[in-house]
Amino acid sequence: MLTKSVVTGGMGFIGHHLVKELKRQGHFVVVADNLAGGNFPDRRQDDVIYYETDIAKSSVETLQSVFRDATYVFHLAALPRVQYSLEHPLETEAVNVGGTINVLEAARREKVGKMIFVSSSSVYGEPAALPVHEGFPLSPMSPYAHQKATSEWYCNLYANVHGLPTVSLRLFN
Repeated sequence: MLTKSVVTGGMGFIGHHLVKELKRQGHFVVVADNLAGGNFPDRRQDDVIYYETDIAKSSVETLQSVFRDATYVFHLAALPRVQYSLEHPLETEAVNVGGTINVLEAARREKVGKMIFVSSSSVYGEPAALPVHEGFPLSPMSPYAHQKATSEWYCNLYANVHGLPTVSLRLFN
């Protein structure tokens, strides 16, 4: 039986490359994306199932149906861009935190094997020294950074309270 992996935000730049790699490794891949970044038909692969869904607006039950029998959920869906979060803090909070809670709750209910959350190096703010490592204190300086840090805390909460295995990856550009 193939390992089922779900990628939220799988039509984005990083998500698309993750989907390709998961397929290369033999995973059965499902993508959940609202196409907010545009419809990228050239990124669709015949052997991947696509759901056009919004993690913040979809019900937990809808996400559960997407996550059913998944071993892994890679959660990349977000409204990125620091400047946008400064101009639209309520909208980005609803997606970046509320959407993450929806994903966590659906993953918990479906007993997903592991939820991998893609965070951001922006949670560190302006570090006093380089190179930055995960022991550095968090110092978010934008709504986006704060939302990513908050979502990391929700991942920890779901791991500690509900036993959902989670990991948060802080990507750097």
